[in-house]
Amino acid sequence: MGDELDNRAFDRVWEQEKAAAAKNRAARLKTQKAKNFDLLFKHMNEDALAAMHRSAIESLTAQLLGIAELKQNKETAEREHDERAKLHNVSLFIGQLAALAERQTKTPDWGEW
Repeated sequence: MGDELDNRAFDRVWEQEKAAAAKNRAARLKTQKAKNFDLLFKHMNEDALAAMHRSAIESLTAQLLGIAELKQNKETAEREHDERAKLHNVSLFIGQLAALAERQTKTPDWGEW
C-alpha cells in the first residue's frame, strides 16, 4: 500500500509539473509571438519610414529638376528675345540706310547738273 501511495503522489506531482510546464510553454509562446509582432511592426515602421524618405527625396529631386528646367527655359526665351530684338534693330537700321540711299540718289546734295 505504501508503494501505491507513493506512486499516486508521484503521479499527482508529475501531472502538476506537466501542467506547469505546459502553462510555461504557453506563456513563452505568447511572449515570443508578442516579440515577433513587435519586431514585425518595427520593421514595418522602418520600411514605411524608408518609403517616406524615398518619396520625399524623389519629390525634392523632381522639384529641383523642374526648377532647373524652368530656369533653362527662361534663359532660352530671354536669349531668343534678345536675338529677335537685335535682328529687328538691324532691319530697322538697314531700312534707314536704304531710305537714306534712296533719298540721296533722287536728289543729290550737290544739286542737279
